[in-house]
Amino acid sequence: MTLNSHHLAAVERAARMVDMEPLEPKRKAFMVKEQWFGLARTLLAFGAGYLVSRGFIDQSTVDAVIAAVITLGTAAWSLIEKTKTA
Repeated sequence: MTLNSHHLAAVERAARMVDMEPLEPKRKAFMVKEQWFGLARTLLAFGAGYLVSRGFIDQSTVDAVIAAVITLGTAAWSLIEKTKTA
């Protein structure tokens, strides 16, 4: 099959459509991952400091709990991001 001017024009139109801007611009994310993790670390540190100051838990427990929460949060976020793009 040979390409005639009609086919070439269709290919050129398709190529131009690929380069076109989307009709609606993508919405910017409310907060990025780094901001969420920073907020989580700050809130965890605040809550842990309060609990330690009241004598409910000791510092070694705080360290273990914060590390576990951050690790699980990172794993969950990674899983969510990977399933959204798949």
